[in-house]
Order: sequence, then C-alpha cells, then structure tokens
Amino acid sequence: MTNNPLRPCRKPGCKVLHRNRSGYCDHHAKEDYKRYAYLDAARESAHNRGYDATWKRLRTMQLNEEPLCRMCKEKGKLTPAVLVDHINSIEERPDLRLDQGNRQSLCRSCHDSKHRRINVPQM
Repeated sequence: MTNNPLRPCRKPGCKVLHRNRSGYCDHHAKEDYKRYAYLDAARESAHNRGYDATWKRLRTMQLNEEPLCRMCKEKGKLTPAVLVDHINSIEERPDLRLDQGNRQSLCRSCHDSKHRRINVPQM
C-alpha cells in the first residue's frame, strides 16, 4: 500500500480520488495508456527517425556545452536542460540533422510547449 495522498483525477469532469503517480484514476490511466500505445505502435523506431549512436554522442556533447534550457534562459530563468531539440525538424531539413547550429538544449516544459505549438492541427 502506498502512502501517497488521495488526489482528484486529472481528467476534466472526473471526481474520483486516487493515489496513482500518473495523475489519473485507474479508469482514465488505462484510457490514456491505450491512446499513447496506439500512437507509439504506429511510429517508427527512434533509430529509423534519425536518433542513432551518432545523435546520442552529439546530444551528450550538446548538454555538456549548454546545460541550461535556452528558452528559459531567454526569459531570465535558469532551468537545467534535459533534452536536445532540433530547431528545424528532421522532417523539414534532414540535411541539418547533425548540424550544431540546428541544436538547442531545452527543459521538458519548453520542449513540450514548442512541439504543442508546432503540432496544432490546422482547421
């Protein structure tokens, strides 16, 4: 038995209290998992998308050279970077995949925010 406090489910409208680390009650956690499992199954492997051993070495070098999130730093905040982002996506510019000028260190929040803005479906 876990000692986590009871919290309301993060799913809008759900009032079930739970102790799950995901933030969702058991029902909605399974629903969320199924949605992402389906998306992951349709997605190519990381290696096939261009994230090979060379990329892993460059990623490590980038985080060592630029350990703080670039977007947070521009806002005056000092946040450790955990991801290396392609400024121009590999899909748009495959020729810049390993280019140093096309990489930036970001925290998870800024990376997710950037990709939410980019991946908004057009109506």
